[in-house]
Amino acid sequence: MNTTTETTKPIPPQLNDGEIYLGALTGTDGRRVHVILMAGDIRNCTWNEAKQWAKSSGGALPNQKEFEILSDICSHRLKNPALAGEFEVGRYWSSDEHALHSDCAHVQDIRGCSWSTNKKTDKLHARAVRRVEV
Repeated sequence: MNTTTETTKPIPPQLNDGEIYLGALTGTDGRRVHVILMAGDIRNCTWNEAKQWAKSSGGALPNQKEFEILSDICSHRLKNPALAGEFEVGRYWSSDEHALHSDCAHVQDIRGCSWSTNKKTDKLHARAVRRVEV
C-alpha cells in the first residue's frame, strides 16, 4: 500500500474524535512519524503521573521536537486554527528528562513561550501525542 503521494508528502493517518494532526517529523532515531495531539489533558500532575496517564491513553508525552510544532500555541500567530483553546496557560511536561539532573524534566511554558526544567515531583499540566510511522 502506497502511503505517500507522488511528491512524497506523507498521507496523514486516520484521526480519532478530538484529535488534531500536527504533522510528520523525523525522530532522533531517523524514523519518520506522524504526530497527533490526542484529545484530553491532565492537570496538577507529577512527571511520572503524566507519563503514566499518557501511556494509559495510548500515547506519550510530547518531546521537545514535537513541542516545536506546537510552539505557535503561545503566540498570536496561530498557524493551526485547530489548536485554538487546546492549551491552558501554564507549564506542560515533555517526555524529555534533563541530561544532568535525573530528578528534573523539560517543560514547555505556554505563558512565556519558553523551555525550562522542573523537578519531576512538581505538579504541572500534560497533553499526550500519538505517533504513527509514515
